[in-house]
Amino acid sequence: MIEKVKLAKVERDDLLLVLFAGAYTYSMSSNYNKLLKPAVVFVEDGKDYCAVKRQSLEDLIKRDLKYKKGDQ
Repeated sequence: MIEKVKLAKVERDDLLLVLFAGAYTYSMSSNYNKLLKPAVVFVEDGKDYCAVKRQSLEDLIKRDLKYKKGDQ
């Protein structure tokens, strides 16, 4: 990653475009620390479209099993 790059001040809900991220791409993403995966948006010929929907909390936990006291 590049260090010491000046960026404009960003606010909550701003979008930050990263053209090339090396190994830090959606295909290599995980839910480490239960963080949700973001949407993937493609832009072509000035038009944008959502290629992958943002992961919801329901998506994240739908395969989790409830813990019962005494289970091992």
